[in-house]
Amino acid sequence: MSEIDQIVQAAIELQQEGKEPSTALLKVRTQNQFALPALIRGLKSFKSLSPVKYSKWHENKVTESPSQKKSKDDSLETKIKQLEKQVEDLIEQHQQMQHRITQLESEK
Repeated sequence: MSEIDQIVQAAIELQQEGKEPSTALLKVRTQNQFALPALIRGLKSFKSLSPVKYSKWHENKVTESPSQKKSKDDSLETKIKQLEKQVEDLIEQHQQMQHRITQLESEK
């Protein structure tokens, strides 16, 4: 997504929250990620969207295709499995260290 698209998306989100998009609100919403000229261009683009153009832009930029969603889900599932494995490994290491500490303390 281009920087203008990101700014327009942020403006849409602000409008959906009942706020009037402005450069100040966009700067905060985008976490100071864009320079003022880009914010102004994005705001102008947002304001120039007719309801039909807005609807088409929103559908094109916001909705994911089923294959994108599946890919994202698969990626998240893979990441979850990796994290679960890391947790298991850390628990095992923790138990080994606890056992070793117990052994060392009993040798005193």
